[in-house]
Amino acid sequence: MKQVFCSFFLVFVSLSFIGSPILAENPAIDAIFPVPMFNSAASTTFTDICFDEQTDRLALCSDGGYGEFPIVNGKVQFTPPGFIAATGNFIIRGYTNTPAGLSAVDNRGKFVFWGKKGRLPIPVDVGNISGIAWDGSRLWIARQLPAGLFSFRLSDGNTLVPDRAVTFSFPVLQSVTFYNHSLWVTDGIHIFQLDSGQQIIGTWKLPTPVSGFCFAKGILFLVSLDGHSIYRFRINGI
Repeated sequence: MKQVFCSFFLVFVSLSFIGSPILAENPAIDAIFPVPMFNSAASTTFTDICFDEQTDRLALCSDGGYGEFPIVNGKVQFTPPGFIAATGNFIIRGYTNTPAGLSAVDNRGKFVFWGKKGRLPIPVDVGNISGIAWDGSRLWIARQLPAGLFSFRLSDGNTLVPDRAVTFSFPVLQSVTFYNHSLWVTDGIHIFQLDSGQQIIGTWKLPTPVSGFCFAKGILFLVSLDGHSIYRFRINGI
């Protein structure tokens, strides 16, 4: 009976960890992809990054432009067929995958571009936006300073309804993403994994400052703080 119990316990413990992305205790950069100069008037100083599930590409944004770039054998391919396009009067500060497709948040007009279906006004003052994430039922918008998260539910398909607000002990929030049932945030120096109550359950120190990050195909991609490079980290436990 004791052997049966021990076997069951070990199986239960093993199952509880299956599918959980685990970064190395001291994550190290294993590749750097310099961002080239594009023939465009749009800024190429990228601030955030997202994996576009529909196009299978990395979507990057800056204060003046955006681009989508494929991943080939774990490498970011800027050309070809990468591109950079101007965002006009909008300041895109983050992307996320939603039921409407890849969606963006505008820091100037305080709108969420809900895929290609239209603009959703942000109903409360969220301050200076630094990222956006969709967790399957809520839209999370990151406030850069002081560090905070605001969640919204979608009502009637075109209205954002405030749901909750979260503050942190660290001062700056650079980006937020959703991956493998968890919200993840960065202050630019660390990556934090949050539980369902938005409490920190994991912390990793980064070897270099970053402004944005995302998970894609078993890899963690990060944008350098100056926006001129993309870093690659391998993920353990997947």
